[in-house]
Amino acid sequence: MINDRFTTLADAEIGTSLSRPVLVSSISESVAKNGKTFVRMTIKDGVTEQTATMFDTSVASLELKGITKETIADVILNVNEYQGSKNFIVNDITIASDPSLSIND
Repeated sequence: MINDRFTTLADAEIGTSLSRPVLVSSISESVAKNGKTFVRMTIKDGVTEQTATMFDTSVASLELKGITKETIADVILNVNEYQGSKNFIVNDITIASDPSLSIND
């Protein structure tokens, strides 16, 4: 998925929003201290691998949207700083709109 038209996860600047296709390589569900469910996912952009968090959702709700392990997805992320490190928060995720993308891109 290396493509000059997309900012890589590594190059994303803190305080910005990023929209790009990624490979979802893993998904896990957790419960926050406030009792709300959230999902952590490992995403890859062809250059790097990062962990991203999506709040107020579940693995089951993502599966209903067709998002599972090894899915190529379009994500909208907020790039924040948390405890001195870059942190990715998923605002939206859908099946990739470009049908030519594959796991091998």
